[in-house]
Amino acid sequence: MGKVLPALAATKAFQKLGLEMDTGLQHKMRRVIKAGLKRLYELQHKDGGWGWWKKDRTDAFMTAYVVLGLAMAKEADVVVKQDVINRGIGALELMINRLRPGKGNYNRKCYMVWVLAKAAPDRAKRYVDVVFDDAARRKATPYTKALLAMALLHIGRDKDALSVVKALLKESQRDEKGLFWRAAERGYRRYLDPVETTAYCARALV
Repeated sequence: MGKVLPALAATKAFQKLGLEMDTGLQHKMRRVIKAGLKRLYELQHKDGGWGWWKKDRTDAFMTAYVVLGLAMAKEADVVVKQDVINRGIGALELMINRLRPGKGNYNRKCYMVWVLAKAAPDRAKRYVDVVFDDAARRKATPYTKALLAMALLHIGRDKDALSVVKALLKESQRDEKGLFWRAAERGYRRYLDPVETTAYCARALV
């Protein structure tokens, strides 16, 4: 996913902005995406999910991460094996179905629900309250709240999304360049990184 996601994001950006890629870059992007998807197909587990390797235990985050990549590929008009994404969504949904408010890592739960809402919004509708009604939401990092807001938007719960976004705006900071966000705690996880946090908050606002 390390090479596939950036290539997909760049491809989608070119499409959305109506910009033309030069021929060399087009070939490079296609080659990277094709090779990446082939590898993901090979690494899919029998239960439909993904781990860090082909024969390890299925991991919730990795499964969500790959499903996100496959969903982005479809958005960028890349042909994706439908049975692969269907099985991935099924595995992710099964893991989300086991989640309970107040139990487990809240950021990971929001990430999983956001990916499902992006890839299969109708199926995600029944699970969003697992994270929306969790008391952990009040103490969640801005990055995590951005994930929740986007999940709510994907399933059409605009009012609830707006309430989360209002909380996000209260936590924003401002300098001469504009708004930015930081997590109160420090560490190496993505939901604590100030650059990624600001990027996801901006994405939720957009």
